[in-house]
Amino acid sequence: MLEAYTFDASAAVGANGSATVAVSKTLTGRVVAIGYKYVSAPATTDVTVAQAATTNAPVITLASRANSNTDAWTYLTVAMTGGAAGDLQGGIPVSGEVTVTVAQADANKGCIVTLMVER
Repeated sequence: MLEAYTFDASAAVGANGSATVAVSKTLTGRVVAIGYKYVSAPATTDVTVAQAATTNAPVITLASRANSNTDAWTYLTVAMTGGAAGDLQGGIPVSGEVTVTVAQADANKGCIVTLMVER
């Protein structure tokens, strides 16, 4: 079953060209796609989607887009180890807090990010 998680990071705070915002949610599942809908953001806008560090694991960056303001979808795959060359597995497993961070945006601009999570 797919479930959509929407992170509204469209109200960055700060000066134009250097405004930032971060939005976090807790989720569990396999992230199979990430959608980006920019809200009047400049072409300098950076968006990072990452799972927070835990006691036993470092930060996991799921996706990062630099200097972009083009709406898009990204479909995540991971190369399998121990299988045939070229084998891919859909999605990246997450369990815990996921944060969407927008940087280098204009004030009150940013990006709405949707994660499609298989549960």
